[in-house]
Amino acid sequence: MTISNCDLSGTPVQKGRVVMPALGIFHADVVLVDQTQPTGSQTLTLMGMVMTMAVVRAISFVGARGVRLVGGAAGWRQVVAAQQFSNPGGLMASTVINPTAALVGESVSIATDFQIGLGYARSNDKASCVLDDILGSVWWMSIAGIIQTSPRPATTIASQFTIQSSSGASGVYKVATETPGDWLPGANFALNGVSGQVSRVTHHIEPTNIVAEVMVA
Repeated sequence: MTISNCDLSGTPVQKGRVVMPALGIFHADVVLVDQTQPTGSQTLTLMGMVMTMAVVRAISFVGARGVRLVGGAAGWRQVVAAQQFSNPGGLMASTVINPTAALVGESVSIATDFQIGLGYARSNDKASCVLDDILGSVWWMSIAGIIQTSPRPATTIASQFTIQSSSGASGVYKVATETPGDWLPGANFALNGVSGQVSRVTHHIEPTNIVAEVMVA
């Protein structure tokens, strides 16, 4: 049995999980119902939440296909060559970040450009190291696979949901929902005296429903 409206580029998903952290890049592990061999760019759809992702690994096991995906084009994992950037009048962040993103097939939305000095030496390392160096702990990836440089928007969850269990000490809640797209980091929820703001969420895909394991800020 597979949950309705849950597929990887049209191939039904039997089970899996999608991990959405407050910072950095989201990822997913899914099991497909057949031996389809997905590669490259994919669209993972969970009951209306559409995510741009890319395959980094796929294996067969007991008649099914297990797939590991990461948000975007999986380019930020790639190692880029060292390069020196400079501008005597002031080097802007976009002058370093945008060419690096293009080099690995990724996209960045810089909310407000800013000066990072007169020069920057990019190391022979993963492309994501440039984001860490220049943006620190601010950057995150939208479900469209685009790196964002502004804080996550604070939203309010208005759709229906049920809190299945909670652990106040650890700040972890298990929530049954038919609108997983509402449950993203930064979202605020309240029900029957229980409230919080989502910091990290793992959407567990079960045969008949989706359960969001929510860690509050």
